[in-house]
Amino acid sequence: MLFNSNEFVFVFLPVALVGFFLVQRLGGPRAGVVWLALGSVVFYTYWRLENVLVFAASIGGDLMKHRDRIAAKRASLTPDVRWTGRREPVKSLDGR
Repeated sequence: MLFNSNEFVFVFLPVALVGFFLVQRLGGPRAGVVWLALGSVVFYTYWRLENVLVFAASIGGDLMKHRDRIAAKRASLTPDVRWTGRREPVKSLDGR
C-alpha cells in the first residue's frame, strides 16, 4: 500500500486514526500504542503476507536485544526512588 493510494487515504488512514482515538479513550494510552503497532503491521504486510515473518523476526530481535535494558529500567522505577534527570536514580531530590 502506498501513502498516496486511494486505499490508504480513504480506507486505512481513517480506520487507523478513528480506531486509535477510540481505543485510547476506552483502554488508555498503552492500548492506543498497541493499536498503532498492529496497524503498522497491517500496513507493511498488506502487499505480501510473508512480510509478517520479517516483521516478527525484527520485533523479536529488538526485544531480545533490549530485554536487559527493559528489566533494568523496571527495577530502577521502584516507589522509593525518584528520577532526577541523572543517569542514576537517587533517593532524594536534593542529590544526596
